[in-house]
Order: sequence, then C-alpha cells, then structure tokens
Amino acid sequence: MRLHRLEFQAIGPFPGRHVVDLDAVGTSGLFLLEGPTGAGKSTIIDAIVFALYGDVADSTGAHKSRMHSMHAEPGVEPYVDLTFSSSRGIYRVRRTPAHERPKMRGEGTTTVKTRASLSRLSGEDQVGLEEPAGEAISSSTQEIGTEIGTILGMSRDQFTQTVVLPQGQFARFLRAGVAERQDVLRTIFGTRLYDDVEAELHEMAAAARKAAERAVGLVRERAALLAEHAGLADEAETGSEAVSGAESDSEAQDADAPAEPVVVSRGELLEAATAVDAERVARITGPLLATIESDASRAEHARAGAAERESEARSRLQSEQRTADLLARRTALLAEREDLDGRADVVAADREALERHGRAREVVTALQAATRRAGEAAQASAAVAELVDQTADRDPDFAADLDLPRWQEPGDRSALAADLDAAREEASSRAGALADVVALEGGLAAREQALTGRAARIAELELSLTNARAEADELPTVRESLVEERTAQATTAGTLAAAQVAAARADEAVAAARTASTAETAAREADRALASAHDVATERANDESALRARWREEVAGRLATGLTSGDPCPVCGSTSHPAPAPPSDSPVTDQDLEAVEAARARADRALSAAREAKAAADQRLELAREAAGGLDVGAAEEAQAAARAEADAAKAATARLAALDEALADHDRAAREKAESIARSETSLATDRALHASEADRLRADTERVADARGTHATVGERAEQLGRRSRLASDVVGALRTLIERDRTARQAATEADDALEASGFDTADEARAASLEPAAEADAKGRVRAHEADSARVTAGLAEEAIAALTGEERPDVAAATAALEAAVAELTARTGEERLATSRRDRARAAADALREEIERHHARLEADRALRRVAELSQGGTASRTGTRLSTYVLLRRFEDVLAASNERLAAMSSGRYRLERTDEKEAGQRTRATGLGLKVLDTFADGARDPRTLSGGETFYVALALALGLADVVTAEAGGIELGTLFVDEGFGSLDPDTLDAVMTELGRLRTGGRCVGLISHVTELKQRIADRIEVRHLPSGAGSSLRVSAGR
Repeated sequence: MRLHRLEFQAIGPFPGRHVVDLDAVGTSGLFLLEGPTGAGKSTIIDAIVFALYGDVADSTGAHKSRMHSMHAEPGVEPYVDLTFSSSRGIYRVRRTPAHERPKMRGEGTTTVKTRASLSRLSGEDQVGLEEPAGEAISSSTQEIGTEIGTILGMSRDQFTQTVVLPQGQFARFLRAGVAERQDVLRTIFGTRLYDDVEAELHEMAAAARKAAERAVGLVRERAALLAEHAGLADEAETGSEAVSGAESDSEAQDADAPAEPVVVSRGELLEAATAVDAERVARITGPLLATIESDASRAEHARAGAAERESEARSRLQSEQRTADLLARRTALLAEREDLDGRADVVAADREALERHGRAREVVTALQAATRRAGEAAQASAAVAELVDQTADRDPDFAADLDLPRWQEPGDRSALAADLDAAREEASSRAGALADVVALEGGLAAREQALTGRAARIAELELSLTNARAEADELPTVRESLVEERTAQATTAGTLAAAQVAAARADEAVAAARTASTAETAAREADRALASAHDVATERANDESALRARWREEVAGRLATGLTSGDPCPVCGSTSHPAPAPPSDSPVTDQDLEAVEAARARADRALSAAREAKAAADQRLELAREAAGGLDVGAAEEAQAAARAEADAAKAATARLAALDEALADHDRAAREKAESIARSETSLATDRALHASEADRLRADTERVADARGTHATVGERAEQLGRRSRLASDVVGALRTLIERDRTARQAATEADDALEASGFDTADEARAASLEPAAEADAKGRVRAHEADSARVTAGLAEEAIAALTGEERPDVAAATAALEAAVAELTARTGEERLATSRRDRARAAADALREEIERHHARLEADRALRRVAELSQGGTASRTGTRLSTYVLLRRFEDVLAASNERLAAMSSGRYRLERTDEKEAGQRTRATGLGLKVLDTFADGARDPRTLSGGETFYVALALALGLADVVTAEAGGIELGTLFVDEGFGSLDPDTLDAVMTELGRLRTGGRCVGLISHVTELKQRIADRIEVRHLPSGAGSSLRVSAGR
C-alpha cells in the first residue's frame, strides 16, 4: 500500500487549496513534515485518514467536526482528494466533510452532507490529472467504506497502528493487548484463510458428529420400522403368533409345516440397533424373517386353491348363460321370418312400380329438355330484333350499309354475321389509330400556356443574373477591410497571456500591500504597547525598590521594639540599650512587599509578552513588505488598474478576433455560394432557352397533325367517338346473332332426342310416360321398403343358419340362477384368501425391505465413522484440543511464525537504535492486565543492561518511541517480503523525536535512512530543529502572516 498524491482545500487550519506530490517528496525514502506547534502538521495525517475512512486519526467527534476550515471563505467547498495504490491497482478517493455553506437564495446557511467518490485509475500516468481515465466504483459513502477496507485489507484502527502513527497513539501496537495485536497481525498478513480453515474444519467435524448421531437415530428408526412390520411386542412371546398371529382357518394351516418357535421382543431389537451391533442384529432378524416368509407362503397356497374353484364356477355360469341366450335369439329369428313372409306381396308391387318409373324417367327428361331449348331460341330471336332496331335508330347509314333486316332469314344469318365482324374490325382499327391524336389535341392549349410561362421565366432569370453579377463584384472590397481589422486585433490578442499574468501579479501585489499596511499599523501598535509595557514595568520596579528601601530603614525600629532590659541586643550583643531607634509611624508590612513584588512580576510578564508580540509583528511586516515588492497600497492599486485594463483589452481583442474569423469564414462561404449560384443561373438560363425553342417547333407540328386528322368533324375526338360507337353496335348485334344461330340448332337437336327416347321406352304416348313417372318422395319410399325387406330376410336366414342356433331343438332348459349362486360363493372365498395373502406378502416384503434398510444403514454408519476419523483428528488439532501436544490453534500457530519474523526484523533495527540495550521477545505468558487466554502473541522487552525482562508499558517516553518505531519498521519489512500480506510502502510517524537524546536520535535516523534501499517511504512529523538540518525533502507548514490559518510548501529534491 503506497500513497501517491494528496490534494485538499478548506481543511483544518488551511483555508486554501494545496497539493502534495508524495511520490516526489518521498523520492529519497525519507521526508519531513515540519512547522510550528498548532500550524497544522497533524491535520495532514487527519486528511489522509479522513479520505480513506471518513474519520480522523484519533476518531473523536470533536476533531472530525473541525475538518472544515473556519478560515475558509463562505461558499468554498472543503474536500480531500487522495491517490493511492495497493496490490489491486491505483485508486483515487475524494471526500467532502459535512459543512455549512451560504444559501443560494435568501440569508443564512444550509448544511451540506458528507459526500464521497471512489474510482480505479487505468495507470500510473493518470495520477494528478483533472479527469483521469479509469473506472468509477461508487459514490456511496457506505459502499466506499466497505471497498476501502477490501482494497487495503485494513480497518481505520489497524491503519493508524501500522501505516499512519498519529500523535499520542504511536506506541499503540507496542502496548496493544494480545487480542488486539492478534487481530492486527491477522489482517496485515492476510492469515484469515487459516481462521476460515479452522472454522471450516470445526463445522465439518461438528457436522460429522451430528451426522453420526443422526445415523444412529436412523438405524433405530429402521429397527423400529422392522419391529412394527414384524408385529413384535414389547415383551418376548413364544410361537409364530408373536410374529404373524393366528391363521384364518385350518385349510391354510395345512399348506406348510408350522414355523419354529421364535422368542424375541421389540426392545431387544431396538437395543441391538442402538448399539449399532451388526452381528447381534443379524442373529435377531434371520429367524424373524424366516417365520414371516413361512406365513406368506401358506397364504399364497390358500389363495391359489380358491382361485381355481372360482374359475370353475365362472366357466359353468358362462356355459349356462350362453345356452339361454342362443335359445332366446332362435325364438326371435323365427318370429321375424314369419313377419317378412307376410309382407312379400307389397314388396313385389314396389319393385314393379320402380321398374316402370325407370323407363319413363328418360322420356320425361328428354321432353323437358326440348321444351327448354325452344324457349331459349325464341328469347335469342327477340334480342336480335331489338338490337337491329336500336342500330337503325342510332346510325341509319351504318344499318343501311350492312342490310341488317337479312337476319330474319335463317339462311342469311351466317353471311350477315361475317359482314358485322368485318365492319366492327374496321371501325375499331380506325378509332384506335386516332387515339394518340385525340390525346395530342387535348394538350395543345396547356402546351401553348406553358410556352408563354417559360418565356416569362427566361426574362426573370436574365434580370436576376445581371443583379447577382453586380453583387459579386463588390465582395473583394469587403474582404479586404475584414482582413485589415483581424490583423490589428490579432496583435492585441497575442498579449493576453502575459497581460493576465501581469494582472494576477498585480492582484497579489495589492493584497500584499494591503496586508503590509495592516501589518505596519499592527507593528506601530506593538511599538506603542511595548513602550507602555516598558514604562509600567519600570514604574513597578521603582515602586518595589522604594518600598524595600523603606523596609530596610525600618529594620532598627522593629528590632528596638523587641529589646528587653538585661537581654543582649541581637545586633551588638549589649545588655544595655541607652538609645533605641524609634519605630516608624506607618511601617512596611510583609503583605506590602508581596503586593509590590507581584505587581512588578506582572509588569515583567506583560513586558515579555509585548516584546514577543513586537517581534512577531515585525516579522509579519517584513514578510508582507517583501511580498508587496516595496509598493504602497496606492501604487499597487494604480499598477493593478493598468494591468487589468491591458488584460481586458487583450481579452476583448481575443473575443473580437474570434468574431472576425467567423465573419471571414461567412464572407468566403457567401462568395463561393454567390459564384456557384451565378453558374447555376447561367446553366439554367441556357437550358430554358433551348427548351423554349424546341417546344415551340413541336407545338407547330402537332397542331398541323390534329387539323389533318379532324376531317369534316368539329374535333378529332368527335370523329373517334363515332367510329367507337359503330364498333360497339356491330359487336353487340353479331354476338346476339350468333347466339340465335346456336340456340336454333340446339332446339332442333333436343326435339329429335325426345322423339327417339319415347320410341325406345315402350310407352305409346308422352302422357303415358309422364303418368308412370314417380315423385322423388314416392320413389324413395318404395326403394327403402324393398331394400329393408331384402336386408332383413338375408339377416334372418343367416342367423338361423349359424351352427350354434341350427344345433338347437328348442327343448333345452339351462339353470343360470344356480350357476350364478355357485360363482358368488367362489368369488367370496377368493376375495378372503386374496386379502389374507396380500397382508402376509406385504408384511413379508415390508419386513424384508426394513431388514435390508437396517443392515445397509448399519454398514453406512460404520463406513462413515471410518471415513470421518481423519477429519475429526485434524479438526481437533486445528482447534488446539487434546490431540495437539502444544494446545496451539492453527491460525495462532501461523501468526506466531509471522510474529517471530516481525520481532527478528524489529530487533535488527532496535539493536542499532538502542545501542544493543533492548531486544523484543515473544512470550506465551499473559501480559499484565490481560485476561485473554495465552496465545503466544504476548510481548516483553529484554533489557541487557539490567539483565531482565520489562513490560512495554514500563518504558520511558523516548524508549517507547524508538522501540515502537523499530517494531513498526520490522512489521513493514516482513509484510513487504510476505507474498500474501499487505505491502506497506508508506509510513507516517507523528512526533516523538523531541523525546530522544542526540545520540539516540542519530541512531534512529540512521535506521530510517536504510529504508531507501527497500523502496519504502517514511514521513516524519516533527518540529525538532535538528531534523530540518538532516532531511532535505520536506513539507513546510507555516502560519499565514494575517493569522487567518496556515499554508504549506513542498520542498523536494534540494
């Protein structure tokens, strides 16, 4: 896991936007994050942790709520944008903390909720781009939290113990409890697989035990089922009744020899099954199944005898019933034959009438056809007469030319038909020849009008073309003026970038000048405050000196008041006191001295504070003047106005330049379009002129052709209409005439056929034939009676001729009732015996199946126990149970090996840092204050100087720092080398260096310098001055001169 780039805005004490290229600053493998206390060094750590986990390093609500900078301008969005990589790829996460922003409308603020986004970049070349190529993963804060945990393989707590070691929590992993340390190592080294193996083995072993218990229960169920099918009692019984009960009758008892006595109870069978004792179960079930088999065999023999008797009774009943049925059928057939003989005369009369009807039917049919054909011929003659009269009325000349009255003579009809066909063909042909001329005549007027319109369009085109040529001649002049203006604007626009840079610098200079003015005022105020504080301090010192002088002067008076005659003086030792000093009227008390001393101390502290404030104000003034470049506010604002005017002019020229480019493009496009339009107009004009001349020539020729075709008629159409009418009249008359000729022929033929049919029928007259003809209903009735009589006669004759009926004499007397009673008795007996057999065979089959299932279940149970033996042992070993000599779980065993590797790597670095004094060792004992079971992940510190072991909690602050640092570096070494673990490519250490003496600091820095060879990067967060001299690559955090927050600067590669 490695951090590549950090970008944030309006976070903590930083009101602005800052970008930290961690790849660049960490090129040497070691960089320093330094700055004064409270400037915001730890905020960088909080920003990294917040970007990844949505929380700060120490996870307190107060800190999290202060992610939004109080120094940022209203409306500036706070955010943290972090690019990092892991074994899964390169990722970019961006988070915005909850914050207040001004409302879009109205006054007041509104709360913006936390937002986040996570994406996977396509490659390293996309790091730092505004819109990098890649794949968006999620914009849900909850989903991103889960994804980050999966990508990094660490929780926030684990991250702050291994990658980012925040201030105040650096030694957390060193001092962590066994359970917490185990959880961190399990996650870092990716050994949860072994936890999963433990759990899976435990579940499999538990499942095997439960399966074995279920199998025993199933064996018992199978035994209970066998006992139920065998009819076993709870207590043992003697004899076959204990199994199958008493037999139904003595006949079944004789079928087989009696079974041997069986003495067994249900409890005995269940006891053997519960013990899963296969041999004991077999000794019980063998004789039991033999007895049940014997009972079933006797039942089968009894049912077979009953079935044989039932079959014999059924055969006898069928024989008696058949004889009775045959006698009844013979009687019915004889009666039916007698009835048919009585209806023979009627059937004979029907046959004769049908024969006469058959002969008369052909004659009647021929007579009806002749009458119909004669009527059709008369209708055709009337139709011809009507059409001839119509033709004479409509076109007398045409009728006279054809001599139409000839149709009345049958001999002239064919010739007339031929003449009509010829006249129709001639008229049709001549009318068809005039069809195109008729169409030509109809379009002459429209063509003349179109020709006039085309001449008008030609005149319009000529005028339009003249105007377009004049407009085209003016276009070059317009283009020259546009080009000249564009050249001038391009020159001005070329200064835009430089003008904008100058304007931005002028803005910065104005801000700096204003800051300098403010700082100058503050410096003057600080001067006045310092002078005032100095005066007060001097006055208070003088007051204290004067009061102490008075106190010293009053010492003799105070001593004199305590002299006693005869007692020695404490000053001179004399016992006589001739002239004691008088006491003061207003003596100085101890309280007075303490009061002036406290006032003097307060004045001194105020003076020191004023001096510090003066130094700080002078420093801010110096920085502000340097940033302003020596300009005052007025000069800076004048330069700003000039720079902005130049930038605005360049910007306007740039905008005008784009408009001029567009205008030139529009002009050139319009010129091309104008030229193309002129060319198209010229082409169109030439085409229209040619078409006008051609159309005028064709119109004159067509007009002459129409005049020739018109003849004596008013129009060609009128002449064509007459010819078409004559063609239609001739066609109608010739069609009717040919129909008349055909119908005359068929009428004569039908009359001849009717005469021939009458002669051949044997009837003398047509009326006699009509009288013999039957109506369809009468004919059908007669035919039905004849066919029914013939069919019934044939059926009766065949029935009486059947062998079974012909063999009867009529004297037979079958006894069906007696046979039915005998069959019913046999069926009742068979039903009873079948039920008994079904019960016996079902009991046998169920008992046999239950016994087989019991045996198979016992075999499966033993096979399962054997198969699960290895599983149970491995599961016991993985859980550190009794099968394990060490009592260590599998997952813990794996972590022990990794933890020992970590300690070995840590001790290598710790030996150098502590000059060989300290060494970390793993212990199986519980650590102090730990209540968990010993797992071998306990930790103790061996002190070679004191020749004893120490609890990590007893180390001093400096010792704790470098021991914990060695442990963190050792952990990173082993994890990086571990193929299945998490690669820790970046490490942050916040504070702790101030607790080291110079020699120890030198040893620690030497070890940190060795990280360059491993490709890792360590960021040290400290304000220790010596580290600035040791580490060139750094991130410098400083308070802003205005005091409104902080800023940072990255110095890399110096």
